[in-house]
Order: sequence, then C-alpha cells, then structure tokens
Amino acid sequence: MGSKLTPPLFSRRERYSLVLLSVSFIAFSAVVHMLLGGASSGLFPKFTAQPTPSPQIIVLDSPTPKPRLSPTPTPRPTPPPPTPRITTPPVPVHPPRINPTSRATSGAVEAQFSPQPIATPFVGTTAPSAPPTEQPIPPPTSEPALPMKDTNFRYKATPDYPELQLQENIEGTVIVRVTIGPDASLLDAAIDESSGNAALDAAALAAARASLYTAPLRDGKPVTAQYLIVYEFKIG
Repeated sequence: MGSKLTPPLFSRRERYSLVLLSVSFIAFSAVVHMLLGGASSGLFPKFTAQPTPSPQIIVLDSPTPKPRLSPTPTPRPTPPPPTPRITTPPVPVHPPRINPTSRATSGAVEAQFSPQPIATPFVGTTAPSAPPTEQPIPPPTSEPALPMKDTNFRYKATPDYPELQLQENIEGTVIVRVTIGPDASLLDAAIDESSGNAALDAAALAAARASLYTAPLRDGKPVTAQYLIVYEFKIG
C-alpha cells in the first residue's frame, strides 16, 4: 500500500498573503513610531545633560601671625628721700636748789618783789607833793604750799612734750611751786620736785608761767600764797 501525503495547511496563495500582511504591519508600526516620536518631542522638553564644571581651585593665604607684644614693665616709683631727722638739743635748765629752811623764810624773799614808791620830782618853787602811799604786798605766810586746784586757774596751759623725749619714750613727773600775789599775778615759779630730765622740767616750768591764776583769798581778803602744780609726762 502506498503512503498517503498530508495536505499542506496553507496554500501557496495564502502564504503570500500572510507574508504581505506581516510586512505591511511592520511598515505601519514603523510609521506610527516615527509619528509618535516627532509629536512627543514637541510636547515634552528634552533634557540636555549639562557638562560638569571643572572644580575651581581656591588658594588661601596663610594668616600672618601677629607679633607678640612684650608687656611694658611698670616703672617703680622712686621712693622719696628720707626726711632728715631734726633733733632738738635739750635746753639745759638748772632748777634752783631749794633748801628746807627756805620755805620758812620765804616771806623775806618775797618782800623784794614789793614795788618801791616813786617820788614826784620837784617842779618850780612849789613844795613837792607827798608820794602816794601804796599798800605793800603781804608776804606769804609760813604755811606749807597748797595743792593747786582747777578753780585756782583762770587759764591752765598744757605743757608741750619735748620731741626728743617723746621719741625716746622718756616719761616723768614734775612738781612746780608757784607764788601768786593778791592781784592774781605770778610772782615766782620754781621746780619743787624734778623729774630727773631737764627738758621735762623746762616744759613744766614754761606751762606754769604761761597759765593765768585767780587771787588767793584768806578770810575774804586777797593774800600771797604758794601752790604746787603737778605735771605728768606720759606717753600713750
């Protein structure tokens, strides 16, 4: 038995038609793509890649270091020249020597301070007038000297501390005996008890002579009397 031949699926004419149809479809697709590509370029902007700029090189100058300023030394003030020390030499004062027996006879010594009457000179042929009689100053009694009180002063002078003795811390106590007349005048001033330092004694004696006193009274009458003034020289 002979074999049977299978008939072809497409005839020759059909095959030509399929080929032609495929070519037409490819051509139509190409045309559509070209049209769509031109239209899309008008509707959508094209993005062009910008070239990357070359990096800029910036050269920075190194900062110039500031010069260090050395601190200006503060000038030290010149010390003032030392003040020369002025030393006052002590004034030599020789206190009078008082004998124990002179206190009882002080009345005779005070009598020499009584003023003498002044005679009126003779003028022309008229007889000279009699000199005025003055009341003699009564001498101090033999009573011991009284301690001086503040009420016996009209003005009490303060003694100046000698500079040299003050610097050398020399202290002492001086007792000055003063004789006050009935007119409140100072008749005499003397050292009754020395401090042992002549400058301190002189300062106390000067203060006693610079003071003012009241007239001593006895039985309501002014008399001459003696008083003791104590001067203390103390530091601090």
